[in-house]
Amino acid sequence: IAALAASVAGAAPAVADATISDGPDGLRALTIEVVEPGDADWKVQILQRGIPLRSDKRYRVTFQARSSVKRWIGSGVSQAEAPYRMLAYHNFEVGPEWTRVTFFLRPDSDAALGRFVISGLGAAPAVFAIADVSMIED
Repeated sequence: IAALAASVAGAAPAVADATISDGPDGLRALTIEVVEPGDADWKVQILQRGIPLRSDKRYRVTFQARSSVKRWIGSGVSQAEAPYRMLAYHNFEVGPEWTRVTFFLRPDSDAALGRFVISGLGAAPAVFAIADVSMIED
């Protein structure tokens, strides 16, 4: 995934800042600081749009992540247009140490222009960092 962007949206939006910072092993990281949570944890998310997804394919996702507080967040693929239905999803735990996260996704339907999402960041004030993101057909 070439580029990621932080998304803050909705009727009761969260307040979050996105910056590029130093990551693990000399890599750059996208850092999201959630200053004020919104009315839903998905109000702060990292996403990459424009990814063709096929239900007959399995995708291997890897990245490194950390959080200022230990908690569960999730990642998956979804439709890139309303209703933004999740096609496959995986929950994982992050904490203060850089952790390599690896999992597989198999969308339950095709999406010509889907999106990759790391979501659930907006539940409480915290600082999240993501680096070295990859999603490839397995």
